[in-house]
Amino acid sequence: MMGDEIQSEKEPLKPKTKKIKNRCALDFALNLLIKLWIIFSFLFKFYVLSNFPGDQFDKYMKQNRYLEEFDDMIISGKVGLKKPDIKIYQLALKKFDCIPSQTLFIDDRPENTDSAKELGLNVITLDNPNKLKEYIKKFI
Repeated sequence: MMGDEIQSEKEPLKPKTKKIKNRCALDFALNLLIKLWIIFSFLFKFYVLSNFPGDQFDKYMKQNRYLEEFDDMIISGKVGLKKPDIKIYQLALKKFDCIPSQTLFIDDRPENTDSAKELGLNVITLDNPNKLKEYIKKFI
């Protein structure tokens, strides 16, 4: 058990519904991305650019085999860079052989999409996972 999960006897239990709600929205967005990937995988390439620590990502990937379906990935813990550092986007563009103006980057953090936009990438700041389909339609 991690230290931040332990609550003192004096402290009342607090429901964690916000985390659960966000997790459900994230799962919904992920499922939608997978469906879109299935539809568009013949036309487009799909990559992962994640701020996951390298050792934790390996464990996560073993439990989430859908990640093997992506064309390639950059995991920050493995390359020593992380978003929003502009160098990680430059690495991605080079490694994945992407043209910025023909690339769509999706992230839930504005500071990450702002950095990507500086390099000329098209971006979606995913403020509401339920609107992902609507947002993507603007780029198709």
